[in-house]
Amino acid sequence: MGIEFPELAHIMRRPALYDQTPDTFWNTPYISSHVLDAHLDEETDDASHNRQTIEDTIKFLLNRLGQGSTHILDLGCGPGLYALPLASEGHHVTGIDFGPSSISYAKEQAAQASVYIDYREEDYTQIDFEENSFDAVLLIYGNICTLVPSQRDALLNNIYKWLKPGGLFFFDLFTPKYLDIPLDKDWYYRAKDGFWREGEHIVMEDKVSYSGGKIRLDRYIVIDKDGHITPYHMWHTSYTRLDTEVLLEKNKFIDYQIYNDLTGQTWREDSQWIGVCAKKTT
Repeated sequence: MGIEFPELAHIMRRPALYDQTPDTFWNTPYISSHVLDAHLDEETDDASHNRQTIEDTIKFLLNRLGQGSTHILDLGCGPGLYALPLASEGHHVTGIDFGPSSISYAKEQAAQASVYIDYREEDYTQIDFEENSFDAVLLIYGNICTLVPSQRDALLNNIYKWLKPGGLFFFDLFTPKYLDIPLDKDWYYRAKDGFWREGEHIVMEDKVSYSGGKIRLDRYIVIDKDGHITPYHMWHTSYTRLDTEVLLEKNKFIDYQIYNDLTGQTWREDSQWIGVCAKKTT
């Protein structure tokens, strides 16, 4: 089968804001294995914060959680980089991630450490828990920035419901400075396995800016050796400090602290990240 250029031309048009592609990919076994590799790669921040930031974040979380055992929900837990250290300190942790490779790895690590963690291979935008189930909820590494507004608001509503009164919600977001990179185009040919596909394939990649640079689409168009064309859209919505405060108060979180990141550093205007600790007050 050859490439149908009209189809490719249609796919290459500028998408509408928050346009979604039909193919899911993070939970496919092949791509999931590469995402796990990125999580565990200490040389990059492509999928998780670097090791030192993770260690400093865990110290900050433990300090804010205080003494005693708590019930923690880690959304988008990946391979358990936060869940395992927290559970090792005596906290009860539920970890949610829909990447099969990451969840499998996380379970193996917990078993080796003889620590029980309730890991679940699920989409955290599609789950539900009883009201007042958790003392703390984590949503780390800008996960909220990848959600379209309807998903984001539904999730924040759920998190508020799942938290016990006085419970803490820890999350981070990236600012417009995080998205301040050249909007270049690239394409490359792989004769063997790559991130997106096994075997021979072509990837066409570009970045598209919206809303004055506050929103960016990372678009990947993969062409298989048989000519099949698959587009993938990854949306990134950035937030200023004011945006973050408006978002929190819109979703009932009126008691919160803003940091430079989730290590608890003092907020700076030039930061690429915003860290938040919000409390459920009712």
